Amino acid sequence: MAPHQEILLGFIIGETDEGSSEGATLQIYGLWVLLEEEEKGVGQVLLRGFVDRMRDGRVAKRIVKSMQAGFGDNGEEGGKEREMVLGWFRDAGFSVREGGGGQEGLRLVLDCF
Repeated sequence: MAPHQEILLGFIIGETDEGSSEGATLQIYGLWVLLEEEEKGVGQVLLRGFVDRMRDGRVAKRIVKSMQAGFGDNGEEGGKEREMVLGWFRDAGFSVREGGGGQEGLRLVLDCF
């Protein structure tokens, strides 16, 4: 979370699985930013801070965000949103893998350790 003058600008929600022989996975379900704070870099700062904390705390071996097939396929604006979101995750160190998302969409994966 990112409090600013006692206003919540955005947040990330997710959970870890029980782990396996390969280690636990942290699944990010969503990253939200207040509408009036969009396009100011808040989402990117939230994601980078979140990843740094999870990595430093060794919370999970990998962090994953699944994106459903068709995300951003609703015209030019949807394509821009898709590229912006993918850019945030790439800049934070995630790799983009085809398949594995909802209905075989994209799977964004960051190996932590």
